[in-house]
Amino acid sequence: MWTLLIISLIPLVLFVIINHYKGLDSGVWSTIASSILIGLIFWLVFDYFDVEILIMVILLTILGLVSIKTNNQTYIKLQPVFSGVISILFLLWHQLFDTSFMLKMSKNMEKMMPPEQVEMLKQPQMIAFMDRVSYELIILIAIHTILVAYTVFKSSNTKWIVVKSIGLPFILIGVFLLEIIYNVI
Repeated sequence: MWTLLIISLIPLVLFVIINHYKGLDSGVWSTIASSILIGLIFWLVFDYFDVEILIMVILLTILGLVSIKTNNQTYIKLQPVFSGVISILFLLWHQLFDTSFMLKMSKNMEKMMPPEQVEMLKQPQMIAFMDRVSYELIILIAIHTILVAYTVFKSSNTKWIVVKSIGLPFILIGVFLLEIIYNVI
């Protein structure tokens, strides 16, 4: 999860810096090149390939080229918004038509856990918790996506990148706080 945050931030931070000093074209090309390079490094060196990384590279490339063609940086800055919408739709699909995402993940976690802890994942309270967290993730990612979209259109590049970068901590703290509220009420 933190890996994806770092991978998704580096190209966008480069965009903000290079766009400021060298212009839109240089900022976009550095973003596209760095996202491809980072994706390749993680895939070839660390043997880590994630569909989200591929989606990010594709979105940055498409939206970057549209930004260059229209001479408008808004399009490349919308990449986190599109990624957020894709994530929300993915989680919502799991929630409505399949097993909730967190429950599905718990099945993957079972392979890595000691047997005595695997039983804990099968308890009704834990299943209810993971199902609830899946809903909370949808809500929190939606809020963050809306905030990022707002900053794309209403704020500076610096504020936009700050709002984009606090997404993961915002979601983790949000889940924690929502669980406290749920358990108090």
